[in-house]
Amino acid sequence: MDFNPPACSQKRIRVTPDQGHIPSPHHALAYVQTRPPVDVVSRPSSDTEAFWEEYQDADMSDDSFQAADPSPMDIGDEIVEGGEVNIQEICYGALCEAHASLISSTAGKLLAQDSRHFLQFHIILHEDTFGLLSGKNEVVAVLDMDTCRALQCLHDHQGVRATAIVETSRLMRKHVKGGSKGIFPLSINIYGTQDEANEVGDKLSEVAAFLQHPLFLEPGHNYFNPQYFHPGAKMKRMTYLVGLSEIEYRAKRISDEVERVFDSLDTMTRDYTDTDTVLDTQPNAIITPLKSHQRAALAFIQRRENRDACQSANKCLRHSIGISPKDDIPLYSMGGILADVMGLGKTLSMISAIVSSLPQATEFATAECQNFASLVSGCRSRATLVIVTSMQVLDVWNREVSIRVQPGTLRICIFHGPSRPKSPEVVIDHDLVLTTYATLSADSKVLKVLQEIEWYRVVLDEAHWIRNQTSNQFRAAVSLSAERKWCLTGTPIQNRLNDLESLLKFLHFEPFSCTSDFHRHILEPLSKDTPNRAVNLRALLHTICLRRNEKYLNLPEPLYEEISVELEGEERLAYNSILKKCVRDIDELVSTQAKEKKYPTLFAAIMKLRRLCNHGTLSFSAQISLSATLPSGADGEPDCDLCGSNDEDKLGLLSKNEFCTDCGRSLSSTPRRPKSKSPGLGSGSSTPSWAGDSNVYQPSPRSFLIPGHAPQGSSTKLLAVVGNLVKSPPGAKSLVFSYWTSTLDLLEGLLQQRNIRFLRIDGRVTYNERLRILALFSENPDIAVLLMSIETGSVGLNLTVANYVHLVEPQWNPSVEEQAIARAVRIGQTGPVTVTRYIVKRTVEEVGNDSTKFDEAGC
Repeated sequence: MDFNPPACSQKRIRVTPDQGHIPSPHHALAYVQTRPPVDVVSRPSSDTEAFWEEYQDADMSDDSFQAADPSPMDIGDEIVEGGEVNIQEICYGALCEAHASLISSTAGKLLAQDSRHFLQFHIILHEDTFGLLSGKNEVVAVLDMDTCRALQCLHDHQGVRATAIVETSRLMRKHVKGGSKGIFPLSINIYGTQDEANEVGDKLSEVAAFLQHPLFLEPGHNYFNPQYFHPGAKMKRMTYLVGLSEIEYRAKRISDEVERVFDSLDTMTRDYTDTDTVLDTQPNAIITPLKSHQRAALAFIQRRENRDACQSANKCLRHSIGISPKDDIPLYSMGGILADVMGLGKTLSMISAIVSSLPQATEFATAECQNFASLVSGCRSRATLVIVTSMQVLDVWNREVSIRVQPGTLRICIFHGPSRPKSPEVVIDHDLVLTTYATLSADSKVLKVLQEIEWYRVVLDEAHWIRNQTSNQFRAAVSLSAERKWCLTGTPIQNRLNDLESLLKFLHFEPFSCTSDFHRHILEPLSKDTPNRAVNLRALLHTICLRRNEKYLNLPEPLYEEISVELEGEERLAYNSILKKCVRDIDELVSTQAKEKKYPTLFAAIMKLRRLCNHGTLSFSAQISLSATLPSGADGEPDCDLCGSNDEDKLGLLSKNEFCTDCGRSLSSTPRRPKSKSPGLGSGSSTPSWAGDSNVYQPSPRSFLIPGHAPQGSSTKLLAVVGNLVKSPPGAKSLVFSYWTSTLDLLEGLLQQRNIRFLRIDGRVTYNERLRILALFSENPDIAVLLMSIETGSVGLNLTVANYVHLVEPQWNPSVEEQAIARAVRIGQTGPVTVTRYIVKRTVEEVGNDSTKFDEAGC
């Protein structure tokens, strides 16, 4: 194909807001249409969504782009006067299916040498068509026929301009899906005045050109799409829907880089699986044969707890990063991070390490303190202290020891509850001490029993629980004294790169446990757009971290499906009503500079909208409280599984907090939920009681629903969930997770209507009841569904009997969803698992569903 038209005079579309416009191509449309097909730039037949998915891998560091501000003030805001933004010109949207053909391969090579990841081009008239003008005033490519048609129809509008945005790497690709050499995709932003917006939208519609949400906005511009249906007479500002901003692109690049670093941490398995070092690490007292990856984990733990090997590795790390050597690298920097994905048996690996090190632990407890840089003065213990998230997980550890270890090998102390030991002397004569984060936090404020002991080893299970450095559990964990410290977590980085810093502070891994050094040596290099940006992070993690992925599970790949739901009729009206009220409330806070804290108000607004996506109009009158605090359940009780729980461990973590860390509810103004009968078990029964029909489960006493009465109103989403449960094949077992206990209440009623037998676990279910429910769900083939609050059921449970997982709403933290899925997708699962997520279209759920990238605030 010949894409080398002769040179000609050039005319810019528009250089500045006050001069130029889209030129008429003087019969160019007819000319392009009648040219021989071989000369026409035609679109590849690739799917548009696939094109944008490929864009996600790119970085964006061009200073000409502006990050779109997803401010709550953008939601539903009308065109306003004043402010710092350019009110003379707005962005109408983007033509996202445009393609262009390079004039020559030489032009592509020259442009691809540009160090920026994205290039911005002016669009000019070229040979009766439109071309892209480079910074050297050279035409480098021509646009496709359909895009020319769209631009040609706007030439009469003096105030309209267009800008092309191209990913640099695409200029050098030999082929585009379904296309030819030299053809590449791009997007074209259309800008103009507010007065011309509707006319521009109509003209583009006439030629079947439809404006999409732009990827980027130029500085000082807002986005108003004239082709979008706006209730009422005025267009609404849609800047919050701009796809990806500069900051998001940079964050995505960092996210991808960090993910590649973690994928490279499987060094121990690769290096030692076939050697005697790993094959001989099965401790005699461990009854269960360890899998190869668990033996590799044990070898890694032993290496990181060997003083000489640890010192040598730490010195090598400092040298590779360029830190001046020190002779006194602290011995208490032994330990590390075991970051295997969920389901690989990190618990058994650590129990094996505890058993294999019993002689060394005894020697440590009896030896005089010579080399250990003690952080506190107190008594030594041979014990390994393990901190877990709840009594439920504590029991998992206790049961794992009873099943996997020869009886009498380990002496165990349960440090939990009001009867826990009150002095260090009672605790130290054990091999394993189990406690929870809440108990650790409470003890650190009063008796400090655990802080008074110098432990042989301290292990944080689900170590990401200390990622918030202002939390009680972080401060209590960091204050523990031990030679060896370990973090067990499948998600060492949940939302921010600073999560890793919190783990390093617990490990006392100097100098990276110092915030300034962590920023200088890790975060700052990552923020630079250089090929070696992650070298320091990779060196650090290769020294102290081991991570293996799902391939070691040897399980069928889960089938993931996403169900898109559309609010209907009354549901959409209710959603819009809450949205408008929330916007007014926030506007009032901002305009009056009220003393109320704006974050809880904003958080409450978002939570109301998310909950309505679940509930629709079911019991709507009871859930539409629009106060500044979060909505409560139908009976006025908090609808959060953390602050509304009776669990001592959960409530302990909120001690002295002003707001709930999960739902944002004010803890000072709302009383705690009184203890109530468990929703999971009938009163006075060892098994759940069934009312009336033997297939119908007795609803919880706190349910929205009255036995024998159908739920009032409608919820499109919950009906979709129940519809999928009904269609499950015979013998299938399903886990249904939701953030809200009130959502579980409503699901109870809908399941009763369809005679589906189910059980339920949330924060109000006592520990012993929970064990009976789990056993019953696993053993009774007639019980098809287990309803669970995601905060309670996503950690520490093994539910491989289930083969369907339903996530009723998207979670802000993707690791929470991963943990919930891992209840079924783990070692012991014998069949494929189907995971279904439910998303309500054109709501806050879609926005949240796109915000699962790393938070770049840490860098």
